[in-house]
Amino acid sequence: MTTLGAIIRLTTSFYDSSTPPVLVDPTTVTINITLPDGTTVSQTASKDSTGIYHYDYTTTQVGIHQFYFAGSGSNVSVQRPDVFTVDALTTTALISLQDAKATLNMSFTNHANDDKLLDYIQSATEIINNECGFTLATTFTETVTSSIDGVGRQVLIVSRTPVISVSSVTPRMVGMPTIDISTLKINNESGVLYLANWFAWYGPQQVTYIAGRSYVPAALQDACKLIVNYFWETQQGGATGVPGMGGSETIDYGGYPSFPVRALDLMRMSPYYAAPGLA
Repeated sequence: MTTLGAIIRLTTSFYDSSTPPVLVDPTTVTINITLPDGTTVSQTASKDSTGIYHYDYTTTQVGIHQFYFAGSGSNVSVQRPDVFTVDALTTTALISLQDAKATLNMSFTNHANDDKLLDYIQSATEIINNECGFTLATTFTETVTSSIDGVGRQVLIVSRTPVISVSSVTPRMVGMPTIDISTLKINNESGVLYLANWFAWYGPQQVTYIAGRSYVPAALQDACKLIVNYFWETQQGGATGVPGMGGSETIDYGGYPSFPVRALDLMRMSPYYAAPGLA
């Protein structure tokens, strides 16, 4: 996991076209990085040893970055492009890194697997959010279609739930009236926005709103721990069951074989499970 402002080391190796190939030094080596906003950064790479180069890049934008190394000179292999992702210095994680380590009986002072565990926590959080709605207050902006066959509607349905508040609803078509959001009635759990008067929305509307909860239910925290345990055990090549569970207490879920059914049971215990309006 790479966060905004962190330094990431990008490496490459250059070979000639002989059989078997041999490490070789190009005349010059540059790296080209395409940032999420479409701009490109080009810099000279540093040599570690014959044919092996690196560049330390300080991240400045959140999102997917593409990069490739280019070496000048004859008889130098072509480098293939690669990617890395930079995450914001915020998180929607349902449990802490220490929670995950405690679940796995890991030492809190051993940081060798921190990045891997943080990735597992985020993946587990996304699974739970998909089933039970967002569990940490997060601002979203999305375009919602409000009319069918040119007929206006008094209802909008946003994709993230539960909805805490709506900041703005702005028409995306020229000439469409702007609705006073103080007239909105919100079904928080379903994400349905109602107009409390006789007006109607027409065409696509850009909605900015906050979805999430002010606390994380204990059942969802426990479900997150079980899923992190599952990811860890399967990555280690060990048993896929969670300690204390029989082999029959697993399920094929979303392409994950032997997924802990107890985690799904905990999600189903939550009053937010499969909330109406979830995309």
